[in-house]
Amino acid sequence: MPALSACANILPNPTSQTPLPCGSTNSKATGNSTHLPQPNCRKYVCRTRHKGPWHCHTPALASSIHELLHAGQYPQLEKLLAAATSAGRRYAQDEEAFFHLLVRDGDTLFADGAASYQRLRAWRDAFPQSAQACLLEAAYWQYCYHRLTVTPDQGSPQAQLSSRQAAASVAHFCSDLLLVAVLAALERDPGLWIAPALALFHIGEYHPAEPYFDLWLAELLAGRTEEPQRSSPYNDQLADDAAECAGVARLLAQIGLPADAELAFPRLRPAALPAVEIASSVYDDGGVADDDVEADQQHAAPVITAPEPQGLWQKLRQSLGAKSPSVLQVHLDGSNSWQLDYWLHVAQSVHPQIFCVLPARAWHLDDAALQSWLDSRELAGLNPEQRHIVAFPLSCRWLDANTGISYDPDAQADSDTVFERLNHELDKPLRPGQRQFLLLQILDEMSPDNPDHRDFAEALISTGPIRHGLSATRIAMAQCWLYQFALAHDCDWLPATLELAVRERANTTAMLLYAWLAQTGRGGFCADAVVAEHWYAEVARLAPHTDDWDWIAQILADADAETFCRIGADLGNPQCASFLARRVLAGRASGSREDVIRWLESDRAGNARELLQCYSEAFASTDDAAQRATLLASVAELVHVLIENADLVDRRGKTLRRLLPLLPRLDDETLLEEMLGELEAESEDCAPAMLAIAAIRGNVRSGSQHDYRDGVRWLLAAEACDAALCDTPEYSAVLAAVFECDADARARLASTRAEISPEELPFA
Repeated sequence: MPALSACANILPNPTSQTPLPCGSTNSKATGNSTHLPQPNCRKYVCRTRHKGPWHCHTPALASSIHELLHAGQYPQLEKLLAAATSAGRRYAQDEEAFFHLLVRDGDTLFADGAASYQRLRAWRDAFPQSAQACLLEAAYWQYCYHRLTVTPDQGSPQAQLSSRQAAASVAHFCSDLLLVAVLAALERDPGLWIAPALALFHIGEYHPAEPYFDLWLAELLAGRTEEPQRSSPYNDQLADDAAECAGVARLLAQIGLPADAELAFPRLRPAALPAVEIASSVYDDGGVADDDVEADQQHAAPVITAPEPQGLWQKLRQSLGAKSPSVLQVHLDGSNSWQLDYWLHVAQSVHPQIFCVLPARAWHLDDAALQSWLDSRELAGLNPEQRHIVAFPLSCRWLDANTGISYDPDAQADSDTVFERLNHELDKPLRPGQRQFLLLQILDEMSPDNPDHRDFAEALISTGPIRHGLSATRIAMAQCWLYQFALAHDCDWLPATLELAVRERANTTAMLLYAWLAQTGRGGFCADAVVAEHWYAEVARLAPHTDDWDWIAQILADADAETFCRIGADLGNPQCASFLARRVLAGRASGSREDVIRWLESDRAGNARELLQCYSEAFASTDDAAQRATLLASVAELVHVLIENADLVDRRGKTLRRLLPLLPRLDDETLLEEMLGELEAESEDCAPAMLAIAAIRGNVRSGSQHDYRDGVRWLLAAEACDAALCDTPEYSAVLAAVFECDADARARLASTRAEISPEELPFA
């Protein structure tokens, strides 16, 4: 395969402070969609494929918006956004592209974070009547909300700034800011169809179990705003917690707001919006929905009603003229259903042919409601491709229920039925992301020796870079298998695919493999240590604890895996350190016991068994009192971690078996008391837990926890629970250290055994 000069230089990114991956001289790696192979799939794959270009991502427009905003060229930016809005009204493809740009391309639009927001405010101050400025500010708050609600990687910059509770509080404040910006945009331009579309998408991002608090908006639309209302990023749960408030302040600074930021809700409904009447409300106790009512109503049918359903659309359109507005009834049931329907109807009123919001609404309907909607007059005008896209949640939910691990395998369809359904779905014209999801499902279900793997791999690659939004585990598993396959078969699409994924910051798996191939000069890449070092560091910055290092290491040869993980371990990734330690313990890599312990200690909870084994071996191999004291202190720290994570007693007691040889050496009474509470609660049918209790109770070093007779009682219970336990090294270690340390101890044990009747044993 001809080598691509894919690692020639680090090119500066005009829209980010972080360099892009290097360019390529091969025409197949220029980033154009023409380099992607057309799928030619055989068994299990449909013979006809939707071969249209994937067009939902418009980096050129996003970059232009960013450049004009940061250059302060507001009139040109106004014209550019107005042109995109107008084109979206006329052409379905432009509508989709502009919608996805605003809801998903924040990394490009607002690459400078707080500085981007300051320029947005400068635009609004300079042109206070600009609806497009309000719209772009709403898109900024959508970007901030998304960044705050994605669970941060432990050790990432966001995780270091604040707790998840503080992030959730600031995210909710961003939602308030977004909806107020949408209202301002519609007040200035009632025909701005993208504004209600953005509001619908945003409300749809809320999990049904944690809906957006909508009372202020409902009261505004209902004309009940006599008293001014305000919103604060400091919610009631953390307002009195100084540490949490400090975390909120740090997050506010990151997004460009002062620590004392507040938002005054508008008091007048924009004339372009239909009025509502609150028919019923669960907010009868100061603005908090009843949990039980909320749970019952999460999947309720749409709650916007009108006396004459057949005339609803006409009434909505009339209301936009504000001459004789119809009043829509809404039921505030603790869910977001009414808002989703309200913004959908507003968007359809100003843009009757709008399509981009329909899939977002479909995901929040159960199967029966979605099918009813598909059969209604409202969606009668959809073409087959659009209908399949809206109906996609039906097949997606079916596949989720019938693939993967299930506690009731008999309730799942057999593999032939699953593949038949997948094949049927792939025959439909779908979005690239939807096709990508189905192909990932297939790869996950197929056996490794299936001869059709290559066809599926090429079909998956044709959907574009694998992005976020799918299961993180499935991304890692399917994508790593895909890359392993490409490297083994010299697939010429690999460099271009990785370059696209890295340019879009699609996921850290692609970034890591890009760095590794740049470092080694394999897979069609030219060796470039500078490029490799940059992307390793970028992954360490974005996701310092990501598992993706481990996934890639598993597809490499032993020597390469060791080299790769040493890089990750040096950057502080605990998965790499654990990988190296386990390889050394398995005899597949080189390293001292001290190295192994240091690597394992990077993730104490995840490596507890291996770590305890190493501590035991290290303790037995030295007579130095200081070294032994240090080892026992490390054991005590590990036990604290296990207790905090409720991992001290697993189902088979495997962790305890590794701890038992060292347990008699521990003498921290507070720690032993905590251990006893955990052990006694989980000891039924767990012989190692019973033996651990015996080791603590019978040991004179346990201080106030010492009760010799009770210790023997638990020892007998452990023997009765599992006779095979008596043949294990950990049983012998406990006996030698506690109950049979000398001849007198053995005599005492025999005497006490004879005194205890079977009825006295725990769980007798």
